[in-house]
Order: sequence, then C-alpha cells, then structure tokens
Amino acid sequence: MEEFILTADRVSVEFPGVKALDEVDFEIKAGEIWALVGANGAGKSTFVKVLSGICRSYAGKIRCNGQKVSLRSPADAARLGIHIVYQEVDEAILPDFTVAENLLMGDLALGKKKLYHRKSIVEDAAKILSELHLELVPEHRGRELSLSEKQLLLIAKAVHQECRLLILDEPTAALSKAETERLFQVIRFLAREKGSAVIFISHRIPEIMEICGKCTVMRDGRITAEFEITPETKQDEIICAMFGHSSVYANGRNAEGGFSKKTGKPPEGCPFFEVSNLSDSRNKFHNISFHVEAGEVVGLAGLTGAGKTEICKALFGAGKVESGEIYMGGKRITIRNSVEAVQKGIALVPEQRRSEGIFPTMETAFNLGVAALPAFCHFGFWQKKKMEKYMDAYIREIGIKCSSAKQEIRFLSGGNQQKAVIGKWMVAKSNLYILDEPMQGVDIGAKQELFALIRELAGEGRAVIYASSDVSELLAVTNRIYVLNGGVVTGNFMTNDVNEQELMHQILEVSHDG
Repeated sequence: MEEFILTADRVSVEFPGVKALDEVDFEIKAGEIWALVGANGAGKSTFVKVLSGICRSYAGKIRCNGQKVSLRSPADAARLGIHIVYQEVDEAILPDFTVAENLLMGDLALGKKKLYHRKSIVEDAAKILSELHLELVPEHRGRELSLSEKQLLLIAKAVHQECRLLILDEPTAALSKAETERLFQVIRFLAREKGSAVIFISHRIPEIMEICGKCTVMRDGRITAEFEITPETKQDEIICAMFGHSSVYANGRNAEGGFSKKTGKPPEGCPFFEVSNLSDSRNKFHNISFHVEAGEVVGLAGLTGAGKTEICKALFGAGKVESGEIYMGGKRITIRNSVEAVQKGIALVPEQRRSEGIFPTMETAFNLGVAALPAFCHFGFWQKKKMEKYMDAYIREIGIKCSSAKQEIRFLSGGNQQKAVIGKWMVAKSNLYILDEPMQGVDIGAKQELFALIRELAGEGRAVIYASSDVSELLAVTNRIYVLNGGVVTGNFMTNDVNEQELMHQILEVSHDG
C-alpha cells in the first residue's frame, strides 16, 4: 500500500447563523495516532463529518497523497479508505446477523462474494479476526456482543475494507478499563503493523496521553493548538488549550455566547428531593447521594458513560434501583415505574429526545398535552379541539415557534421540540424536572431561551436536576454541581465557587499539575 497522507486546507463549514468550521488546516500520515480534542461545540464532530463524507457542504480543499479529492458522500470517503466508528455502535450492528455476516456484509453487497455460503463466510471471518488478534466468535449474533466487542467488530470491518484512516469518536466512553486496554492494543496494531492513520476523539485526557502521539485542539470551529505528546507533556497543557483564558467565566459571561451565570445561594430548608446511597441493578451507578431544594437547579456533571442517564431514568422509574432510599418532601417514597413517577410530580426530559421525548408524527398540541391527557378526555373520548385551544396559550407562553398547534412536531426545530418536551410537564404541573443533556441538537439562540425557561421553573419553586457533559451549560444555569465518574459521585461544589477549567479537571479526574 502506498504512503498515505490526508491534508485539509482551509476547510470551512457554515450553517445558518453559525460558522461550525473556520479555515481548518490539518494533516495526518500513515501510522500516526492523532488526538482531536475540544469542548462540546468546538467543531470536532463537524470536521470528522467532512472527512467521512457526511457533511458535503464544506468549502476548502482536501488532498490525499497530494491529489485533490472530493468528499461529498460516505461512499467517496470509503473509496479513499476513510472509515468512522461512532459512539452509537448498536446502530451499525445488525443484531440478528452473525459476527461473520456483519463483518463481510460489504463483500456480499458489492458482489465480491457471488454466493452466500455459511461455511466459507465463517472461515473468512475467522481468518480476518485472527489476523487482528480479536477473540470474537464468528457464529455469535450481533445482539450477543458487548459494546466493546461491537466496537472491535466495526474496526475489523473497516480494516477488511482497506482502511487507511480510521476515525474513532469517543470510543472508550462506555468501556471498562480492561475493555479500553484491549481496544488500545488493536489501535496500536493497526498503526504499527497495518500502517493505518487513526484520529482519536475523546474528552478523556489520560487516555489521550497513553495512546496518541500527536494532538490537535479545536475551539470555536478553529484549530488553536497542535503538538506532539511526549513523556514531558502535561495533561494541564491540553486542558488549557481546550478552553484558553477567555473561556473561563468572567463577570458572569462565558465564551459560548454570553449565557448569564446563575448567581445567588440556593434556597434554605428541608430538601425537596433527596437520594441516599442509591445503586442500580446493572452496576451503572453506586451509592449515589445528593439532594435538591425547591427553587434550585442542581447539576450532574460527567462524561458519556459516567452514569448520568442511568440515574435520571432510575429516578423516573425507568431503571431498576437495587438499593438506597429516595425522599420527597421529607418522606421516603418508592418509584416502581414511570406512571408512579408522574403521579408524584416527577418529570423526565430524556437525552434521546426524538425517540423517547416526543411523538414525531403527532401535532404539537398533542405532544404538549400528552402528560395530562385525562384532563382532555370526556367519558374516555379525547377532546382534540379542547386540547388545541388550551395549548395555543401554552405555545405562546413558552415561546414555541410553529405555524399552529396543529403542526406536526417533527417539523419544528430542535430547540422548539425541546421547549415542547419541557412544556408538557408544565402542563402536567410537575414539581421535579430531571433534564438529561437537554441542549443536544439545540442552537445558541434556543439555548438562551431554554435556560430562561429553566430559571423560570426554579423561580416558581420547582426543583430541577440538570445532567450534562457540557461544563459551560452547567456553569450557566445551576446553583450546585455534583461530579460523576464511573457511576460514583467524586465531588460537589457551589457553582459560583468553580470555573470552567476547574470543573473540567474534576470531570476528567485530572490533577492541576498533571
């Protein structure tokens, strides 16, 4: 295989009102393992979408071995040997197909194998897996694999398709230490023995120091630093480059666009909601204890896989609690399912808004009123017109931009959909709001409006739990923050007593002198 060099020259991407990439220059060669880091919204995802052919509306030039190439589709990228493995590996594995079938599906689809012959498929897959030193069983079904095994299978699939550049997006987010080490062994083998270039995207600085030889730091759509990682490199250098001095809060403003920092002390008195030594049955979180006052916004900070989502779902009755106690208004309660949670005034705004938070093909009015549906039924019949009329007022109050209450919610922007998801719990008069990554897929203007809505809820005496991996959001809207790492609370502070860089240190478990 010829020497591989991929070069990006002044690559830019602009969306309405947002410059996602601003003249990015980048070069990676065969055998290099290159870290790509930056805070949420820094431009990392957009850049790798350009390289993988997903984001076709880019400006600038991309060259492969000195020749200008066009990356306007994933097929264009695949022809050049560029492959990406996302965090959501479940979506790329067919659960009812075997490891061998998932691995060699491309050969079957492209006609490289004229006939499907189970024995030869299994033999070919076993040979490929053996060459990569992967202990996957070709006959096992996709649904039988762990997350790390699915990830390794996708990497093996990319290598079989003559991968020259492998892009790994937060590959260790949901992996154990042993699984992470096995992944690292495969990455090193690809770089050293196969000559593949690897872009490694992660928030986990210690892992970057361990596996990567070079590092590119992005901020606000630009590359702000590039350097080699040596034994003398300090972890703090990477974090400082990620945020810079301007990103730390000063006078109540941050670098993301001026979100006002929430000030003042939280209300005093008996905690409105409290969990004590809570653990789940799937070993995703352990001995979690925290409390929320009425009128307070409490943050749960942590990376993907830290346990935030599992805690949020457990508190809403959508995950099984193994041990621990939950109190509301000073009284111990049990939440066996989501119906009981709603009856107790608990609301969940889930991370996966489109699949878990809305009914995409239903009207905006229905999505707003669904949590209080009995109020709009008469003798068991749904009174649609009554609901639409009632929701017109809520749409105006919350500021949802839509043509009418009858418009299907799937046609609304992400920010307006999220307003409706929060709004349905306002209609249901919930008292505890659990928000899991509520700003995903939301533009900067809508974030401002949603922050105002959250503060309004707190101002009316509602309690809010705000779970996020985005430190700027947490600092903008919370009174207090609990940090989660590996399913355990590793720290907590008053929001006014911590800045962005200090909070990121805590989330990453990085020492200030590291």
